[in-house]
Amino acid sequence: MNLTVQTVAPDFDGDADVDMEDFGHLQACLTGYGVASSISTCWNALLDGDEDVDADDMAIFLNCMDGPAIAADPQCAQ
Repeated sequence: MNLTVQTVAPDFDGDADVDMEDFGHLQACLTGYGVASSISTCWNALLDGDEDVDADDMAIFLNCMDGPAIAADPQCAQ
């Protein structure tokens, strides 16, 4: 038997929920509008497809955030 857990991009720690632990990662990666992220561990926080981690990425994150142990909506980051 195999169990596959699918999650969403803002679930940075891979535990199937989007909560404050994930927010801590996003917060540490914030660069601001037009400032490219050069830290490879933050490239997963480029949620809107450009090269900065800014308010647009935060908006996507907040759309997915529900809290600990609440599975994220698979469509939330779309």
